[in-house]
Amino acid sequence: MKSNDEKLTARSWFYSQPKQNVPECSECDALKVYRLGYTGQYIIETEIDSGLGGEPVEINQITDIHFNYVAIADESDGEAMGTRSCRKWLREGESVKSAINAMNVAEYADQTVITGDTLDYLSKGTEMLTKRHIISRDPGVMIALGGHDLTKQMQTSLPNELSLDERMAILSEFWPHDMFYHAKDVGDKVICVCLDNSRSCFLPCQPDRLDKEIKRARTERKILLLFMHEPISTRDFKGKLPTLWYSPGAHREYDFCTEDTVGFKPNDEATKRMYSLITENADVIKGIFCGHRHSMFYTEIIASYSDNEGIHQSVIPQLVAPGNPYLDHAGRVVRIIVK
Repeated sequence: MKSNDEKLTARSWFYSQPKQNVPECSECDALKVYRLGYTGQYIIETEIDSGLGGEPVEINQITDIHFNYVAIADESDGEAMGTRSCRKWLREGESVKSAINAMNVAEYADQTVITGDTLDYLSKGTEMLTKRHIISRDPGVMIALGGHDLTKQMQTSLPNELSLDERMAILSEFWPHDMFYHAKDVGDKVICVCLDNSRSCFLPCQPDRLDKEIKRARTERKILLLFMHEPISTRDFKGKLPTLWYSPGAHREYDFCTEDTVGFKPNDEATKRMYSLITENADVIKGIFCGHRHSMFYTEIIASYSDNEGIHQSVIPQLVAPGNPYLDHAGRVVRIIVK
């Protein structure tokens, strides 16, 4: 186990390598994007001012790894083999290379969070790759659920043979923490919260836990960063935003207010309450990090917070990170530096 000084020295050494411009990525004041000159990974760097001082804390986000693989143990599973015959993208574990490259960066962070679709579909093979290349490399990793993680059928046009509860039970056997809500203190000023919104909604088990986390953060003078798979609605009515960094076959533009975003018109109480908790506590919730769209977008969610002087209008930055298995599998990592 490295001491903090050893970790800081290793991080400083790693990021001292030359940085190359990425001309295909549009400029954004909130982000720096560069490619590491020696090891080759693409880095999306963003800073968050906690207002608390002290040593910086670094969290790395990776999203949409999409392990696609069937193992020998899957050969008697007609459902898994049917998916194998239909699902061609990243077949035979092709995204392992990009996962390794991303995790080679993340080892220098204080915390790694993967925001969904780690699996392209549920099989013994994708479970094996997740354990070997993610969980074994970083037992403290936080992993949000994505929609692909929940299904055994991919491009087969068939329904899942197992119920959702049965599929969830399989996932829970190897997931490194509570799949629906997991919070973790990182350093002395950050609480990372990993949420399941993989079904385009929040869950009844989440609001009370987040409410307690918000109150604790305020009492202990910490900030919250939220990690989930699907972006939530900005409610800004700005219309479609162009992608900052396009991934082939993904979205070139997207409306993050109204178009299939969590919380725009919630039809369940848990999502309504979660959306209110998030957007009405912008004094402690300082960032939302998600994936799902494969291309990169930077958005700001209309928000507020209250204190003794009344209600204050604010925004919460929301970064939609680009999928990992593109660009010849070089690896793409969001480097979040909390100062």
